[in-house]
Amino acid sequence: TLTADNLVQVLPAEMIVSLPNANAADAVARLPSVTLYRIEGEGVYIQVRGTEPRLTNVTVDGITIPAPEPTVRQVRLDVLPSSMIDAVELNKTLSANQDADGIGGSVNIRTKTAGERPTIDAFSDGGYTNILNGRGSIAEGLTVGNRFGKSKRLGILLNGAYDYNGRGIDNFQPALDPYSTFAAPFYDSNTIRDYRYYRYRYGISGNADFKLNEKTSFFANGIYSDLKDWGDK
Repeated sequence: TLTADNLVQVLPAEMIVSLPNANAADAVARLPSVTLYRIEGEGVYIQVRGTEPRLTNVTVDGITIPAPEPTVRQVRLDVLPSSMIDAVELNKTLSANQDADGIGGSVNIRTKTAGERPTIDAFSDGGYTNILNGRGSIAEGLTVGNRFGKSKRLGILLNGAYDYNGRGIDNFQPALDPYSTFAAPFYDSNTIRDYRYYRYRYGISGNADFKLNEKTSFFANGIYSDLKDWGDK
């Protein structure tokens, strides 16, 4: 019997990097009851339990993120590389201590912080597909962190990520004659279209914290990410 007041699911960094998640939205979609609104094959907006994306609240380290687009409420998460995430927390219960924006759910993205041991983590991977005479992809990332002093009170961590994805679509579109009927459709022309997309995504983040005692600490977090997406047909 479920007796908890809320329902929270957590996706740790180990699971995020072990799966082919191109961005933060793809990572969140690994959780149950989460679907995505996709653009060009990548996840962009989060939908929790079938609700509209605008009903999902998105925070980074507990701070609410506004929508960067002027005409919508939902937050694009394809701009954030998945390798910069320490964990994803999904709260499916609307309670009094949460923002009213999270009617469908609330997603908190936790950035990485320095652990008790020195951290050096680097990765690089790539891919290739023969569509449209060859399209490639590459992803790279580096995380460096440590705690300093005899009591390890001061922690500093730097994290960076970059990826390029050359997507391609070989599209065949028949044009339906407007005067044809459903019983006997007639196609008066055919169109062959090739779409070539160029997606560059990169981000950097930094974290510094100081533990004054077991119950009190000070911290400063900063994160910057960017997505450049264009193409031709």
